[in-house]
Amino acid sequence: MNRRLFFILFLSVISLQIRAQVNSYFVRFTDKENTPYSVNAPEFFLTQRAIDRRTNQGIIVTEDDLPPTPTYLISLENTGSVSVRYVSRWFNGAIIQATSVDAELVKQLSFVADIEYIAPSNAGGRAYGGSKFDSLEQPASDSLSQFSILGIDEMRGDGIDGTGKMIAVLDGGFRGVDTGIAFGHLFNNNQLISTYDFITGTNNVFQHSSHGTKVLSLMAAAQTSPEYVGIAPGASYLLYITENADNNIEYRIEEYWWLIAAEKADSLGADVINTSLGYYSFEDPSMDYTHDDLNGRTAVITLAAQKAAERGIVFVTSAGNTGNKTWEKITFPGDIVDGLAVGSMVNEITISSFSASGPSIDDRIKPDVMAIGSSVYVITEDGRIIRGSGTSYSSPMIAALAAGFWQANPELTALEILDAFRFSSTNSISPDNEIGYGIPSYRALKNYVEHLKAETWASIYPNPTERELLVYVNDPSEDPLVNIKLYNCNGQPLLFSSLDITWHDNKYILDVSTLPQGIYVLNLQSNNNTSQLKFVKL
Repeated sequence: MNRRLFFILFLSVISLQIRAQVNSYFVRFTDKENTPYSVNAPEFFLTQRAIDRRTNQGIIVTEDDLPPTPTYLISLENTGSVSVRYVSRWFNGAIIQATSVDAELVKQLSFVADIEYIAPSNAGGRAYGGSKFDSLEQPASDSLSQFSILGIDEMRGDGIDGTGKMIAVLDGGFRGVDTGIAFGHLFNNNQLISTYDFITGTNNVFQHSSHGTKVLSLMAAAQTSPEYVGIAPGASYLLYITENADNNIEYRIEEYWWLIAAEKADSLGADVINTSLGYYSFEDPSMDYTHDDLNGRTAVITLAAQKAAERGIVFVTSAGNTGNKTWEKITFPGDIVDGLAVGSMVNEITISSFSASGPSIDDRIKPDVMAIGSSVYVITEDGRIIRGSGTSYSSPMIAALAAGFWQANPELTALEILDAFRFSSTNSISPDNEIGYGIPSYRALKNYVEHLKAETWASIYPNPTERELLVYVNDPSEDPLVNIKLYNCNGQPLLFSSLDITWHDNKYILDVSTLPQGIYVLNLQSNNNTSQLKFVKL
């Protein structure tokens, strides 16, 4: 064979290999015409629990909830060697695998609005995401309990542990959960409702990464020796792998796997979604996001998270570990409008150096809230309790607290849950883009809900009283500083006090045990309100 003929044959083989390479694409359809599904019969694509979650919050089933038209999917499968991998209701489309030649044919179909390249053929292998898995190792510090700052002991004292709530955890792997003592109750009590690995297409999530294991331990763990109890061990859980976790390859397809997982969580009736990951850069630079995209309406994963929120799910995500990196800002989907991006604190007053800052590009406060994320106790795949750091660990604590708070206040909507977290946290009066609205707590959340039901700006109880009188200020955001003056029935002043009121501490205990029996007047005055309240001392 002469050299010229060999070269021609070599180029032909290379050309055939390139054309035969199977890539991943997302295909969007133009409509949902001729679908056999109807918004009036949601039971064919949503569980009763998912329907009830919408109904309880006054959310209607819309066309976005309908599965794509089946004939469109059949036509895709009949185009060349196209394979439909997953189907999306919310984005009205499908993840397909196809050669570039077949992708061009798909693009010509009359019902196809557009087709997006989301990964090459070599992205099918698993990938560990150092940048999107927001966890890292930090020196241990015993400065503050990770749960006590959130008031979890008080929540447990009220008998609240997440029972009746369903939390979906979208992560990169849950290695050791199926064998760990700390998670045994999830299997014994049928609290593990669904598992799925969207990368490999199997139900086995107990492999690959242990990042999800550590995240889950903060919410669901329950063991006695050594003692370690998560915030919501009574909740039921959905465990989904959407994140490649074995090397550093990163493509847009992971956001679409996340979308499909979120839709599955929605269809099963999840109340809360936690995702401890974040995106902004990819192996293919054409897929990269910029700071200008932090607007809540650009990134695929952010749009998917917003769809979940619009269906009455409380969405919680890590803000990102990019605070001390070039990117600096929150990562996607932390720019979501109706969700909580959670930053990390070292202790009550110190921000973790890695915790990402805001605002969103449209000038919304980000992160939304904070929790301890430095030197957090977590459980590993082999059952050891170690220390780890990252917004990966502050996020699930807030998600579990949200589940517990919702259990205690089932009449609230998801949006009202978000408002309660933002407006009752420690920095709610003057939120900024380093710690957002601050650190929430179970007690502050309780007090916030009580203020919504209150008819007056301040109240006292019990009345009559024998030993103590509780002075309750309903809205610390409106009345952060209150002056109290106590008078007897003859108008003589007996006491003056100035109170700094917060959502966490909006009650003042007045000791009246030494007062003679009789009628007294309590004068309360803030910048916005004044009241004179009478009480009887027994």
